[in-house]
Amino acid sequence: MQYDGDVANAKKVLAELDKYYPGAKGFEVAGFFFWQGDKDRYNAAPASRYELNLVRFITQLRKDFNAPHAKFVCATLGQTGKNAGGNEGKILQAQLAVDGRSGKYPEFKGNVATVYSNPFCHGGASNSHYGGNAETYMDVGEAMGRTMAALLSQTKAGAAAAGPIDDSKAEILDQNLTRRLTMAKNYLKNGSMTNARRILSDLARKWPDTPQGQEAAQLLKAAADK
Repeated sequence: MQYDGDVANAKKVLAELDKYYPGAKGFEVAGFFFWQGDKDRYNAAPASRYELNLVRFITQLRKDFNAPHAKFVCATLGQTGKNAGGNEGKILQAQLAVDGRSGKYPEFKGNVATVYSNPFCHGGASNSHYGGNAETYMDVGEAMGRTMAALLSQTKAGAAAAGPIDDSKAEILDQNLTRRLTMAKNYLKNGSMTNARRILSDLARKWPDTPQGQEAAQLLKAAADK
């Protein structure tokens, strides 16, 4: 029911595009973004069939919007780590499996990609909307956007599927960590120790082998020594 309603509403807007975007004469459905899986993790049946249903979902979306070549970017649940078991582990593995680089679905090579969003999750979980943390939504959204841009640019350039996307993800992570470290430093400068410690602790705990994580640990120690 939700799928049918969402598709119908989207098609209605597209059919009256100039009403919502004055002057628009046409459109192209170039890609789809999908960040879902929370409700499926509470029940073993949908979790066990998540991969099958996700493959069908991608195919059906393209069919319903007459966009057979539209790219598809999926993000995993933010709280789910790669060693997760149970229903969340099944959903995670299903989402990673449809990534065109996994090789499991050759028809998805170069047109479907999955963003492992756990590194961009700053607390909370999907059932609480990640505690309303705006950074989580911004960082996951940026990662998905850059991944989509990489897929689209590969099509235009005729590039191979793996390299640019992998490079883009590494760049996204580095920029994200640097931005968060800078934010923590600004909090320190302004005397907002609670916010600074929260970010620095997260960086030091999650990314101890990165330059940003190591600097965060040093700043935490210096703050504690004062």
